[in-house]
Amino acid sequence: MTVGLGITTFNRPKHKALCYSSALETSKNIQIYIAEDIDNDRQGVARRKNECLKNLKENDFIFLVDDDIVFLKSGWIDFFIKAHKKSGQHHFMYLKETSVIKKIGQKMSMNIFNNCAGCFLFLTKEVIEKVGGYNPAYGVYGFE
Repeated sequence: MTVGLGITTFNRPKHKALCYSSALETSKNIQIYIAEDIDNDRQGVARRKNECLKNLKENDFIFLVDDDIVFLKSGWIDFFIKAHKKSGQHHFMYLKETSVIKKIGQKMSMNIFNNCAGCFLFLTKEVIEKVGGYNPAYGVYGFE
């Protein structure tokens, strides 16, 4: 079983460094790839997440995160892999309620929301092979 972590970032070196270091502190045997959008060649979130998927494609499980994610404790990888095996789900997002994201239910101890966000994603190799990547037609940001 192999695990990859893709970090997407744009003009936030301190965020990127904290995300990277917290991932190393809380996990073992993980391949990390950083896809950095830069001012003079801005490609957007979808293209950078696709870049992560391409570079991590050999992994059985892939986490995609934005650079403002901080891993606080060990066990986050095992938690999502166990949830996948228990539920059969191949895609999870870590969410909390906001003004536009509301919890609408719960199934098998997992919360169900009315909306989504892409700042922390768990994907299996199988779902990526079946569905593919992100649609870059949305441009630099949003709805990818």
